Amino acid sequence: MFTPIGSAGVESDSGEDSTWVYAKSSEMYSGPTDVVVGDADAAREWGVRLDAAGEAALSSGTAVVGDPDAINPDGKVVLEVEGGEETQQVSLPAVLGDLGTGGVPSGPEPRLGLVLVSPQTMKSVGVPWESRRAISALGAPIQSEAVEARVQRAVSGLDSIGGGAYVERGFQESFALPFLALLGFGAVAVLVGTMTATGLALSDARPDFSTLAAVGAAPRTRRLVAGAQAIVLATLGTLLGIAVGFAPGIAVTWPLTSESYVSGVAEQVGPIIQVPWLLLGAIVVVVPLIAALAAMIFTRSRLPIVRRLAQ
Repeated sequence: MFTPIGSAGVESDSGEDSTWVYAKSSEMYSGPTDVVVGDADAAREWGVRLDAAGEAALSSGTAVVGDPDAINPDGKVVLEVEGGEETQQVSLPAVLGDLGTGGVPSGPEPRLGLVLVSPQTMKSVGVPWESRRAISALGAPIQSEAVEARVQRAVSGLDSIGGGAYVERGFQESFALPFLALLGFGAVAVLVGTMTATGLALSDARPDFSTLAAVGAAPRTRRLVAGAQAIVLATLGTLLGIAVGFAPGIAVTWPLTSESYVSGVAEQVGPIIQVPWLLLGAIVVVVPLIAALAAMIFTRSRLPIVRRLAQ
């Protein structure tokens, strides 16, 4: 059900007898230096697709390295083995390979590790390693939260450090509540402004409406005029508000999303601009309709007749 992958080094419960292993790289490289232990089949389950040359090199005792800066001019990779106060170096023949686990929508591709070595090779050079991670079979159905909880309880007591299980379900939308809050605040602001302006306009036009009623205008005329005024005012207000806020929004988002720290260092990956068109559309279309409906409902259709003098 699960495919384990090894990690070079041994971590003890107390940490005193631990052995740390990492790949030595040049000063040009500043990313992760972890050494992964596994064969081609295990790497494939973790999303790494080695070519035929890489698989042959891995099975023959050659390490597969994911970055050229970790390979010496003589074609070898150096593993630093630290245990207690002693440090030793182990050199292995190396070839360059793609250890990426699959592309992501934005940013650099995540990597399984800097170096991939077969279990037989690690045993032959005497470098300790242990299996600390496992992944479900490729293409297996996504487990439910109940299954995840059972696995979590099962692996949590494996050692004193504590194990854990995590089900990768992909990106989960979590912005519905903030978007609804923004929509609510925007709707309240637009409705308050629209109702105020519409009320003032109706108050100024009260003598005109009385005259219209006197010459035979239908009672609903005042309601229709109020609704028309409200929808025009609300639409103009929302459009102007979006136009004014669009440029500052882009200006703030651009620098905040232009850098990525996936590999541990800042990388220029380009800005990520996602405009919430559905939210903006709801403010421009739905809110003015609500304002017009509210204006028509709360506007009196009949007014007392007042005397007007002809000019």
